[in-house]
Amino acid sequence: MFTVRKMCPAVGAVMLLAGVMVTTVTGTASPVAAASSTTDFEGFTADSSPNGQFGWSSTGPYDHEIVNNTYGIAAFGTKSLRVSNAVTSGAFGDQTFSSSLVDQAGETTADGGALASGVMQPHFEASWQFASATPGAEQPGLSVVASPDRGDGARMSWVQMADTPDGLQVNFYDYRDEHVTGGALGDPNGCAASDDFFLTTVASGLDRTAVHSVKITMDFLEGPRNDVVRVWVDGVLKHTDTSWEDYFRYCEANQTRSVDSILLRSAGTAAPDTLGNGFLIDNLNLTSGPTVIAASAGAWSLYPQQTSSTSSTTATVYQAKVRPPINADGSSNFPKRRGVIPVQFDLESATRTTTTTTVGPVVFESIGTDTDTSNDYSFLKFVPTTPMLFADLNNLTADYSFTTGNCAGGSLRWSVKLDVNGDGAGDGNIAVYFGTVPSFTDCSGLASNSGKNLIGSSDARFDLTQLGGPFYGTYADSLALVGGATVLSTSLVLDSGWAGDQRVTLTGASADGNVWVPQTAGSTVTGVVTTPFAKTCALPAARIQWTKNDPTPDGALNEADSVQPKDSGDFYRIVDCKYIYNLDVSSLDPNLATRGGTYRVWLNIAGSNVANPAQFDLR
Repeated sequence: MFTVRKMCPAVGAVMLLAGVMVTTVTGTASPVAAASSTTDFEGFTADSSPNGQFGWSSTGPYDHEIVNNTYGIAAFGTKSLRVSNAVTSGAFGDQTFSSSLVDQAGETTADGGALASGVMQPHFEASWQFASATPGAEQPGLSVVASPDRGDGARMSWVQMADTPDGLQVNFYDYRDEHVTGGALGDPNGCAASDDFFLTTVASGLDRTAVHSVKITMDFLEGPRNDVVRVWVDGVLKHTDTSWEDYFRYCEANQTRSVDSILLRSAGTAAPDTLGNGFLIDNLNLTSGPTVIAASAGAWSLYPQQTSSTSSTTATVYQAKVRPPINADGSSNFPKRRGVIPVQFDLESATRTTTTTTVGPVVFESIGTDTDTSNDYSFLKFVPTTPMLFADLNNLTADYSFTTGNCAGGSLRWSVKLDVNGDGAGDGNIAVYFGTVPSFTDCSGLASNSGKNLIGSSDARFDLTQLGGPFYGTYADSLALVGGATVLSTSLVLDSGWAGDQRVTLTGASADGNVWVPQTAGSTVTGVVTTPFAKTCALPAARIQWTKNDPTPDGALNEADSVQPKDSGDFYRIVDCKYIYNLDVSSLDPNLATRGGTYRVWLNIAGSNVANPAQFDLR
């Protein structure tokens, strides 16, 4: 693997594509339908550019043309597309684009530009066959790139076909937001020094005299750092990685792009000797449709669990119960000339308990310098609830940093427990190590692999010894050995405190798209429990409070006048386990003309109005 700094994924003019495919099968305009197309070039005109033929576009000066099959390749029928990099440029819009699918694919917010159309689908795949036009000899410098695209060069991935002294080769570029937290490496959500395009050789030494196949699938999952891109060569899954979504999201501060076609591009260093030769491309199949890769359901467990502390407070709460002569349902209507209205309440009380739980920090450590055995190891475990093969395990990611010690003795690592013989029991584990190859003793800075999908790594960091494989194998080795085994669990393990104390700040993890995020340390969860209200005769002092809610009275008079001595002051009298206050009606409003309306009268205890006031109208 090597790095190329900040490739620009899209430059150039927009080209309108139109026409029909040689074979087209489309579903209805529904996100659960699929659109697909096949191009075998049989109906194209030979010895000419593909431009304008069946929806294809190719307007530049490149060595791209439709040719008759004089190469003896039965699988390619009578015609194929021949492409080379004898002529190259940094342009995009004038290169060769396939026809577009009816339905584009991307995240729901993806930008389709002026070309993409139809229903936005979450899945895209493209497959094709390729062969060398000079099978008997190497074509030095030959390179052609195929990219899922929307038709204008806004690429979302990159697959290169190349010729090398050892044979044909397939390479893959992905853009990784490495999500390194803090320090000089920059913003964990950004276009920082740790974030870049990375090149992986997914197949090499391919027979130059044979026809080879490539398939790329893209599952666009909502949100950053989680698209799943897979590359097959000759029917074998060779590499799993991600799309260029985070380049657009963080480096350009734009929406991600949708895809509906394939761009075949000749760029970089030209190889003039490939003129008239290069690669033959045929049997291009495109599909968009429902998601194929989805997050697995399952459950996480953390050891040791996040600690928490709980505190409780208990208080007495009150509500009033209105007594006659005022009706409890608020239907009382008194004459506004009345002198006094007796306001009477029973008091009901309840006990309210408020419990507050404060979450503690995640403790992820392995300590060997003390005698406490409970802190010798930590793990975060994910158990899928539905069967999943190792070949279907799409990602193993951890967001972390060491605060004490470093990687050593085989941890930090992911441990994947597998059932090989189908009896439901574990037959061994694959260990996938973090840190630098081959010693895995440095998990700092870029070497930490924090935020990186280790399933997508091409490094020899897969320990297969428990299952009869090499000590340090690759992902391809793992697929070949146990790709059909069932995953019983995946665990992030820290257990090498015997080699030196280890402490890790663990802020997140993902296994097969299922995300674990710790509760925020210091956050609180509050619960309230209230006992049933019951009448009480322990009556605290209470003041009278009243409000006028509506100047217009409602309904006819239904409460007779009465003669009572009025109370003065603002405190209720307590008589026979109830509050009584003979309210002077004139005190509500001295002006008889404006006195009418709807009133509420409250018990007020310790400065707070108690629920359930008395309500009446004056008219």
